[in-house]
Amino acid sequence: MAPHRHWHRHFYRPRRLYTRLYLHFAGMLLMVGLALLGAFGLVFQWQGQWQGQWRSNPVHELAERFAAREAAGLLPDMADPVALSASVRRLAQDLDIDVTVRDADGAIRVAAGVALPPLLSSEVRWLKSGPRILTRHHRGPVFTAALIAADAASAPLGVLELSLARHLKVNLLRPLLALLLTLLVMAAATAPLARRLSRPIERLTEANQRLGGGDLSYRIPLPPGTCDYAASGNVDELMRLLTSWNEMAGRIQVLVRGHKDLLANVSHELRSPLARIRVALALLPVDAEVEARIADVEGDLGELERLIDDVLTTSQLEQSGLPLRMEQVEVRPLLLALAERAARTPLLLDKQVAVEGMQEPGMVLSADGGLLKRALWNLMENAAKYGRAPIVLSAEQREGRVIFHVTDRGAGIPTQERQRVLQPFYQVDRARTPGSGRGFGLGLTLALRIAEVHGGRLLLGPAEEKDGEEHGFRVSIEIPR
Repeated sequence: MAPHRHWHRHFYRPRRLYTRLYLHFAGMLLMVGLALLGAFGLVFQWQGQWQGQWRSNPVHELAERFAAREAAGLLPDMADPVALSASVRRLAQDLDIDVTVRDADGAIRVAAGVALPPLLSSEVRWLKSGPRILTRHHRGPVFTAALIAADAASAPLGVLELSLARHLKVNLLRPLLALLLTLLVMAAATAPLARRLSRPIERLTEANQRLGGGDLSYRIPLPPGTCDYAASGNVDELMRLLTSWNEMAGRIQVLVRGHKDLLANVSHELRSPLARIRVALALLPVDAEVEARIADVEGDLGELERLIDDVLTTSQLEQSGLPLRMEQVEVRPLLLALAERAARTPLLLDKQVAVEGMQEPGMVLSADGGLLKRALWNLMENAAKYGRAPIVLSAEQREGRVIFHVTDRGAGIPTQERQRVLQPFYQVDRARTPGSGRGFGLGLTLALRIAEVHGGRLLLGPAEEKDGEEHGFRVSIEIPR
């Protein structure tokens, strides 16, 4: 891809909506100010002279030509430098103009005000040829020159140069200050408008982030009486949007709470009939054939009780969002206890469960030991049902976190299914994950909830990769120490 297509990424782009709105309005004001400044320039240029360099008003030119002709006729004798100087300076002072007198060779004899530049030889020849008055436009400052002569028939004694430019100069200081003050006032008035437009959107963004993070009780703070005004249609669209979001969040909270309460109540109520079924089974007369069937029923009851326990635990963790009992848990004894329990459990008896590596004796973390043990046990049972022996337990420390690994040599979970298996009651196609065990799809979900309430996460991936192929499968629980 050509680099010029993403040139805009190299420039600073404000992230806050308020800043972007304010800069947009300020940029518009600046463009308006520049346009007004250009308009002022065109107006002043049309009226007379722009910064003393150019003019086109014929009235000013006519006045200057008339003044030059009369002044040239009133000057005293060029041979009297004192009288000439006094007369020129008095003329410049009385009319407040710039006057320069040169002799026939072009040398300055007297200069009052700003000394004007000499004429070109072509301009001098043109003056001597007849008109005797010349207004210079094409080069340098604009001024008018007139020949100085004793009479019309005599040779010229010099040249008088005269300019009314100081009267035609435009003083832009006050208009610029007024324009700057206007822009500052408009910029200050724009800030509340940008704040009014951006603040509701910022609050809505924060509310969405908190709702997505699980805080269903958060509501956007609104001025008193906003809901009543919104119902009557007396607020703007942004306030109606915030009010609608609060109403939506309230309905979502009620629905989620009702769902969790229903699930917890149903799971709790199922324990009573299960207990009665167990008592009824115990009172049945027993023979060889009936005993085998009772064993199957008791196995089903055990699976159902475990399902109820998982549902209750998951619901409780979702409602509280916190571990139940925090304590200091030693990692190595925890893994050894799980391996010993696996040696007494029929499902894991022949799966060669082992603890790999010598975990540090002092590796300790703050967690709910019961929940952590339950999460790891669920991962071990999943590995026994859907994986292949051996099953290896291990743990490591990394950047202030403890990571527990449960590894097996099975094919594992397909990459496209690894996010979906974390959803409750979802199971991968058993034809792709062969195993003799049965489950309900809550093992990984419960392990994920336990990791999240401890501020950690659940990771799914291969045990190792060789030549671009995955070998074995590993489920990890990462928890801060």
